[in-house]
Amino acid sequence: NNTGNQNVTANVSSPEKVAFIIPHPDDETIGAGGTIQRIMENGSTVHFELMTSGDAVTSQLLTVTNYYNVAIPANANSADKKKLIREDSFKQVMGIFGCSNYNIQSFDDGALNSEVVFTTMENLYLKEGYTVFYTTTGDGNGDHLACQQGMAKMKEKYPNLKYRQFPIYYYHATRATT
Repeated sequence: NNTGNQNVTANVSSPEKVAFIIPHPDDETIGAGGTIQRIMENGSTVHFELMTSGDAVTSQLLTVTNYYNVAIPANANSADKKKLIREDSFKQVMGIFGCSNYNIQSFDDGALNSEVVFTTMENLYLKEGYTVFYTTTGDGNGDHLACQQGMAKMKEKYPNLKYRQFPIYYYHATRATT
């Protein structure tokens, strides 16, 4: 059209039901924050499934700061403190996105497996009409890998749905095999 009055809308599709399968609190923002915003602006129904609590406390996985003054019991250990803080920060992010559609499964870091992820996707989301699934790439972190492998199982069983992966750049001296 050479009239100069084009009204172009690129890459906009009709609203869909989209499920984000998130291994740890903050993976959704680091890996797909802009994508989430675009999907929500399109009017799609978006649901977030947070699989783990992000509670690992080791020399490689530092503790977190309680910026939002989450109530923490006096007898809580380091992992419990980290879990409460990180799960609360996930809720804060959901509020920023304007999303009340989320669930927190609270598996311990490192305890996630692909079968749990697959079952979650199949039993919770497929039955509710979700047709688009996002999760992390299998980058070497065990929980990221479990999400990627669970989604691969979904893709194998239900090839006509849409599957997307987003990267989280995880660094650790020893990595799970992707």
